Parts: sequence; structure tokens; C-alpha cells
Amino acid sequence: MQNKKPFYEQVAEKLIEQLRQGTAPWQKPWDGGGLPDFMPHNAITGRRYRGINNLWLQAQGRKDPRWITYKQASSIGAQVRRGEKGTVVEYWQFTEEVPKTDEKGQEIIGQDGKPEKETVRLERPKVFHAVVFNGEQIDGLPPLKLRPLSWNPDERAENILKNSGAVIDHRHGDRAFYSPSRDSITLPLREQFESPGAYYETALHELGHWTGHADRLNRDLSHPFGSEGYAREELRAEIASLMLSQELGVSFNPGQHASYVASWIMVLQDDPMEIMRAASDAEKIQGYVMAFDQVREIEQQNEAAVSISDRQNIDEASLAEEKNLINAVDKNDVAAIINFMAEEKMHEGLKRFSLVISEMDDATFQNAFWQRHQKPENGESFMENLNAAKEALDEAIEQSSYRTVEEQIRQFLPEQDKESVRVVSDERVYVQIPYADREQAKMLGAKWDKEEKSWYIPPGVNQEPFRKWLDSATNQAKTVTDNTPAIAKTLIDVPFREKNEARALGAKWDKDQKSWYIPEGVNTALFARWMQPKQEALAEEAVPDDTPQEEAVECQVAAIQQEYQAAKTEEAPAEENASRVYLAVPYEEKEEAKALGAKWDKANKSWFMESSNANLPAASKWLPEKQQTQSMPAMSPVEEFADKLREMGCVVANGHPFMDGQKHRIETVGDKKGERSGFYVGHLDGHPAGYIKNNRTGAEVKWKAKGYSLSPEEKAKLAAEAAQKLQMRSEQKKQAQEAAVGRIKYYMESYLPVQTGTPYLNAKGIKPQPGIFTDREGQKTFIPVYNAAGELRSMQYIQADGTKRFAKDSEQEGCMHVVGQQDLAKAKTIILSEGYATAASIKEATDDTVASVAAFNSGNLPLVAKVLSAKYPQAQFLVAGDDDLAVEAKQGNNPGKEKALEAAKILNCRAVFPVFAPGEQSSEHKAFTDFNDLAQKSKFGREGLAKQINEAIHARPANELQTLKTRGLQEEASQDRPVEQTKRQQRATTRKTASRGSR
Repeated sequence: MQNKKPFYEQVAEKLIEQLRQGTAPWQKPWDGGGLPDFMPHNAITGRRYRGINNLWLQAQGRKDPRWITYKQASSIGAQVRRGEKGTVVEYWQFTEEVPKTDEKGQEIIGQDGKPEKETVRLERPKVFHAVVFNGEQIDGLPPLKLRPLSWNPDERAENILKNSGAVIDHRHGDRAFYSPSRDSITLPLREQFESPGAYYETALHELGHWTGHADRLNRDLSHPFGSEGYAREELRAEIASLMLSQELGVSFNPGQHASYVASWIMVLQDDPMEIMRAASDAEKIQGYVMAFDQVREIEQQNEAAVSISDRQNIDEASLAEEKNLINAVDKNDVAAIINFMAEEKMHEGLKRFSLVISEMDDATFQNAFWQRHQKPENGESFMENLNAAKEALDEAIEQSSYRTVEEQIRQFLPEQDKESVRVVSDERVYVQIPYADREQAKMLGAKWDKEEKSWYIPPGVNQEPFRKWLDSATNQAKTVTDNTPAIAKTLIDVPFREKNEARALGAKWDKDQKSWYIPEGVNTALFARWMQPKQEALAEEAVPDDTPQEEAVECQVAAIQQEYQAAKTEEAPAEENASRVYLAVPYEEKEEAKALGAKWDKANKSWFMESSNANLPAASKWLPEKQQTQSMPAMSPVEEFADKLREMGCVVANGHPFMDGQKHRIETVGDKKGERSGFYVGHLDGHPAGYIKNNRTGAEVKWKAKGYSLSPEEKAKLAAEAAQKLQMRSEQKKQAQEAAVGRIKYYMESYLPVQTGTPYLNAKGIKPQPGIFTDREGQKTFIPVYNAAGELRSMQYIQADGTKRFAKDSEQEGCMHVVGQQDLAKAKTIILSEGYATAASIKEATDDTVASVAAFNSGNLPLVAKVLSAKYPQAQFLVAGDDDLAVEAKQGNNPGKEKALEAAKILNCRAVFPVFAPGEQSSEHKAFTDFNDLAQKSKFGREGLAKQINEAIHARPANELQTLKTRGLQEEASQDRPVEQTKRQQRATTRKTASRGSR
């Protein structure tokens, strides 16, 4: 009996069919002015279905939006008609309540005599299904009441756009788009639209894209127009537009996006699960956007509702407020609502929120609050969102309370000094704790700062026990002397009413400093009006002696002064190799700079001085931030080159592009984690130009800036900025990698060596080898990653379902895992391959003279090859590559084969690829790729793997790069397919591709 298809495949197949017919839910136009209950919802609870269930129920083509289970229908005296077929919906449970236990594993009993519960996140979510019937399939349901809209859709849409704070640029023309690089929306003039509804439909669609920015919902918006990634984003925005249209009552006309239909069909055919992800993201977009409308609703309710300090008598207005807040928690929208709450209503609003949420906080849903409200369908998910809401509420109250203190102090200050007051948090003393001493430091009270990746002594903790670390010359605290160049966060003083504007420009809130700050890499000029004067000038004379003061306020002002004096010296620890200060020195002034001690950095093509140089103040005129370039074009060469990189499918992040004339690798769309298939060189000399190649697609381009040249001052400034950016990036990356190693070693203490097969090893058919680990349940697989010196640098975590990831911020380039911890120096032959399963399968098929090394991905093969070649120059090597025909069919290139051949060239050896039985690889590209697939899935099996690999090992060495001809397997398979990388194979591949195309 054939297994039933998964839910997501059923949904994807139906939607693909409807897409072809033009009848998918988001393909149907709607003129707006609809009904509040138009979206699919439960007939009893009134709760609408969300995400994929929403789309799935709309795809059924029913006119009645009400849905109900058979049991629910029976409970209200209704009856499903005989012969009617139900529709399956799917729910996911991510958390679960379990008994709370003590250190001995015994259940903890509460004061009520019942076991206490705690909510834990499930390692693997639980999936539940229900069968629902539409109102058209049921007898005995009350008639559907069609309520008219009680609001003006255009007014609500305008309110959302206004509250969002999005930058909208109206221009005469016919283009509507969101620009991620500028974080702004461009729309035609309002009068160009045929109706206000058409304008708001377009504006809300682009606002959907706007939510994908890294500071909001953080979706990948880097894909160029026409790419698959672009189509995926457009699918999310279009589904979200449908949901917003139905929620607000504005019109919806999807005709302008018909060009994406073919791409959507291809995406869903290749990856049916994408519809689940797209629907989920669309739901998040809809919730994020509607939060700007809920700000208005809740503020109106706050004005209308009676005081809730005494909630013994709950009136209708308060019940409505509670219900609205329940809905906000369920959608995880509380943080967004708070962020856009009007300043003058913030204090009272937070107070009311806090009271309602505290009453809501009952995991059993049995207290007085939940007796007057419908319980959530998914209690565990609701409680998880409630915890997030409490965290957002605590942070907002904390910010609000600090602002209150500031206002209390400012009322006693002269007008000219009021803006100089800002509350600063207690100071942390950071200290470098050796890994071996961490437990001792923790016992003494030290804490770990996740953001700074450093240990610190909390305020109020005795510092004397930490003296041995504080006094160490190489381990300095982050509080240093005033004359040390500061690289700490740039704090800015943003009035509360202007916080949304600052956030839109890129500012972030520092919980520790209780202040907004400018993140690294963001242009500080945008925040000039909020920049603080020198902190040491903080109002020592802010309060004249003859001004009457209250004693409590005097104490606050004095405390603030002390905290500012302490905070002005705070900065991150500097390493010796981070002492360079790069300068923008024009060519004609280089002799003057050299006389002051400036030096030329050949690698970064920029002048610099050591920070310890006494002449540094005299050279301050050349600091990059002091340069004022003239007549710069609307888009700088760097921005233009970045746009070209994106157009070529590169992911522009982490400081790219570096316009220093050097070769740089960059991540491309479709790369696996750690891969960088893009390559570019960019320079600013004379007329800015560059070269870009996407090795994943094979596309390449030579680029020149649009007709302007840079002056010597502009070139020097950009070169210095690029050098500083590279230096800072290198230092941060190194610090993050070392911190990652510390975390890995800490967690490794609880790991166990693999004795019996884990789910992953069993699925791959490989035996446990020394050097890999698992958890106490034996479900996960942990594979350490080492550099050539044998130092631990990363860890690959493999879940029971085969999901893989590497330790965050860890080093992987040029790193590897030697199967079975074999000594490479004693091995006669070293075989290099991609994944661990492939390397382990090869090890099992060979003898003790052969060592097998895993590089983990194709992009890392050449890097590991260079390391191995340098360390073991006398060894015999073999590269066992993957044959990525699935990627080749889709993208036109074969990264597994190309990178294996590149690695083989470095090692001066052969590259061998798996040869499968006739028809296997041509019928299922994805299933037949590597040597583990050969052993596990092919008719040739383990015997075929051993034969191919051992023939390659013992074959006569080649003078030029070629792959192995496996004659024995060719006879067995009756297949004339040589494995060597020769012209004959290329012709055969061409014929095969043409044959596939004809079919």
C-alpha cells in the first residue's frame, strides 16, 4: 500500500494546479469593501485560520468562510451532511509542558499540592491534524451574517503607512519598488493611481517587502530581479497582500504579478515545502504590518476604557481591550505595538499592558482571566509568545523609567543644560578569563556577556578575588584610561518621541547602557543631531548653586555625573595587531605624512600610523571621518559596485565590497553555509573599475564606474576607510572564532563518544568511528572540525533527522575531520572528500594505509587541499568528489565536480567520481551524488564503492590531471561511460543533456 503524501505536498500540488489555471487564492482579484469575517475562521471560536491552513482552506473554493470539526458541529446541534468529505488542516506544536523536577530528578510539588509545570521547547516539533467541514457542508448552522465594514479601509491603510515610519518617495513614473540598500519605498504619485484603493494596495504590497529588512523580519532580500530567490520573496509579499486586503477591506489586484507564475510553479515543484515557509512568512508580514493598525485600536481603547486599577468589575471596554491584547500576544505582535505607541500615552499604556499580561500569565488557562475569554487553540505556542511579550514589556518599561528620571532631573536645570542629561547604567568591569579558570570565575560571581563575548564582573561584586586576572598585562578590563583611543559603542541621546526615526536610520537600543547607539558600519553623520558632546563635559556646572534643588534630585544628578565619568573611559580591549590608525593621505601630501611617521600598507593600499605615535594628533587632519569629499556622484563607486555584485547573484554583507585591488571571495545565492562561490576584484585608482565572477552560475562581468573619476583626496579617503573596515572585520572575526571554540569545548564536556549508531549514522549506513560524539540520548551526532595543526576550530551538529549546522561564528575554512583520528603522517594515501558520511564510507572500504579526510563542503575542498599539500608534500593523494548533476541541471554548473578537480590540481593527483548503475543517476539526480550514495542506494553497493576507490588508489600515477577509468564496472554495467575527465566524456555528457532536453 502506497504511503499517503505529506500534507505540504498535497497543498503544493493543488496550488500548482490552481496557479496554472489562474485560480490560486492570491491570483483572484478583489475590489475591496468586503466583510470583516471573509477570511476562513472557526465557526465557534471565531478565530481565523493562519498560515498554510488559511491558504489551503481558501483553495477549496468555498463561499462560506466558516469551518468547523464534526465534534464541534455536534456540540451545537448541527450535523455534517452524509457523504460530505472533510478538509485536513495541520498544526505544529513547538513547546510542551512537563513536570518540573529538582536536582535529584524528583517532581516539585507546588503549594496547591499539584506538581509544578514548566514549558520546554521540543527538539522536534509535534505535528497534529484535524478534519474540518465548511459551513456549506453542514445542516443546522445559523445563517451566515454578512456584516458591513465599520471602518474606512483607506483611512486604516493610511494610518498603517504613517505609523510604520517607512520612508516613501513619490515620483512621477510607473515604477513601484522597495530598495533594501536605501531602506525606502518608491511609488508613483498618488494622482497617477486610478483610485485610492489601488494606491493603498500597491503601497501595502511594497510595505510587505519593507518588513524583510534586517532590522525587522530579516528575510533574504539580496536576490536580483528575475532570480528564483526574487520570486520566492515576491510569493511571500503577494500572499501577505491577500491577507492584508482581506483584513482591511482594501482592493486586491494580482494581475501585475502574473509574470511570476512560472517561477512560482518551478519553485513549488522543486521544493513543495516552500509553500509552508512562504505562508508562514506571509503570516508574519501580515502580523507585523497590522501591528501598526493595532497601535491605533489599543490607544483608542485606552482612551475609552475605565481605569483598570480595580478590575473587580470588568466592563465591555476592558473586555475588548483584553481580547485585543490576547490577539496581539497570539500573533507575537506585542513588541511591535509597543515600539510604535505614541510617546504621550506610553507610560499609561505600559502600565495597562503590564496588568493585563500579568493576569493572562496562567499556563493552565483556568484563572479568572481565562474564565471570561476563549482559551488559545495552541496553549504552548501562546505561552511562548507571552514570554516574549513580557520581555519586550520589561525592556520598554526599563527605557520608560529611565526617561522618567531624566525628565525629573531636567525640570530643575537651566534650559541650555537640559539636553545634556542622560541616565547611564551601572558599569560592568570586563575581564579576560582563561578557559581553564572559567568555573572558578563563575563561582566568584563573574558573568558572560553574549553580545561582547567576554566575561565581566557585575556591579556590586567584590573585585578583589579577580585581581589575578585584572592585574594580568595581557588581560585588560574594558574600562581603560581617558587617553586610550575608544572603540566602544557610539552612544546617542535620542528623545523618546524620536526613537522611531532613529531606529529607521539604523540605531539600536543598548540594554546595559540604557541608551540608543550607532552600530558599527552605520554612517554616523545621519545621527549628528543626537550626537553627545564630549562626555567629560557633562554638566559639572549644570545646576547653579542658587537654583533650589530637592535632595533626592541632587543625589541623582551626582550619581549621573559619576557614571558619565566612569563611562567615558569604557572601550573594547585592543590587541597588539589592532594598533594601526589608517589615514586618508592625498598623494601630494605623502611626504608630509611620512615625516610625521606615517607608513604605507601595501596590502590595503593605504597610509597608517601606529596609535602610540606621538605625532598622531598632528596627523588628525587625514582621519577618514574628517574628510569632506566634493562633487561626489549620487551613487558612489562602492555603492555602484555593490549593486553590480547583487545583480550577479552575490550576497553583499559583512563589509563587502572591499575596493582595494585585491582578490576577494564572496557568498552567492544558493551557497551552502561556509561556501563562497563568488569572486571579485575592485579598485578605485583613476577610473573605478572591477571584475566579478559567479562560479556557481558561471556568469562573469567586467565593470566600470559610470563616467567619473575620483580625486586624489577621495581615493585616499576611500582607501583608508576600506583598510579600517578590513582590519576591524578581521579582528572581530578572530575574536568571535576564539569565543566559539571556548563554547564548543565547554559543551563537549557533556558529550559522549559514539559507541552504537546514531540515527544519522544508521541512515547513512556507516559504523561509529573514534573521534565523533553524541548526546546522552544517542540521538544527535557531533563531528569536531580541526585545522592542520590539530586544533579544534568548529563542530558540526547533526540532528536525528539529518539537519546539519556548524557552531556559530566558528572557523571552517581550511579545516577538516580525519575519520577515526588516523595519523596523516603515517598514511600512505590520503583521500579527500566532502561530507563526513562519504569520508567514513571510503574509510570502511579501504585498509589502514589509507586515511580519509572530510572537508564538509565543495567550496572547502581546495582550501583543505592547499593545507594538506603544504604539510604532507610526500604523500599520495586522491580526491573523491561529488557529482552534482541535480545542481548542474538546474544552474548549469557542477560545483561538486569542479571543486574536486580544482583540489586535485592543487594536490597533483586524480579526482574520481562515483559511477552508478545504468539509469540510476539519470532518473534521480539528487539521490545519486556521492560515494555514500553509491554504497547505500546503488545496485553496485559497498562492493562497487570498494572496487572504484581501490582501483583509483592503485592506478598508475598520471602526469596530468585525469579521473579514473573503471573498466570492470563498465563491463558489469554494459555501459560505455569512462570516468576520466577527457573530451570523450564531455561529448557523452553533451549527448546525454541533449537527450534529456528532447524528452
